[in-house]
Amino acid sequence: MKRLIIATMTSFVMWASSIPALAMDWSRAFEKARYSIVALLHDGGNCTAFSINETDKYFFTAYHCINEDRNMLLWKETIPNYVFQGTFRVRRVVKKSLELDLAILEADYGMIAMVPGKEPQRGQELASIGYAFSESEPFILSSIVASVKDANAYGQKRRIVLKDNQDLSGMSGGPVIDRRGEVVTMVQQGLTVNGQVSNIAYGTSIKQIKEFAKGYWRTQP
Repeated sequence: MKRLIIATMTSFVMWASSIPALAMDWSRAFEKARYSIVALLHDGGNCTAFSINETDKYFFTAYHCINEDRNMLLWKETIPNYVFQGTFRVRRVVKKSLELDLAILEADYGMIAMVPGKEPQRGQELASIGYAFSESEPFILSSIVASVKDANAYGQKRRIVLKDNQDLSGMSGGPVIDRRGEVVTMVQQGLTVNGQVSNIAYGTSIKQIKEFAKGYWRTQP
């Protein structure tokens, strides 16, 4: 059974037998994206990664999720009528950026590549997808874009998308999609103010993500 979470500033609503209107709205985009998303596993825990090139077997994740000193595995849930399920190996880290919190991995198996979208606008509805809490199926959390702006991060100018909810543990590196199911940012970091976790999360804008992935991100067969 699919797990679908709708996040507000104060509560989470689980997708159960009675589907809220917002959950129903996101179900089509979720189904379009979910078979491109995998759990990234290593000794320190898990994150999420998503396919950007099926032919050359490249996946995106967050820089803070990679562990080059230990074995990293990618795990995919069962896909009806598809050719793969189970665990496959990360061969190498192809490219990485601490400043942008991005990394590209090469795996020994390719998945359907996700499509990059347009940079979102303030007030636009988005949804994060990822393997929260080491669950065997992906979750989806909705949010609203609070702002899109340039900010300094690790001494580098970074274009970020701020959303009005925090994502869940294990979802880092997962795609944040628009209503078309296209990637507009990534699950990366939560905003902490005076040592307290806020209700704001942010990630690198698709503009910088596409530039970082130039030559690697390919969605055509």
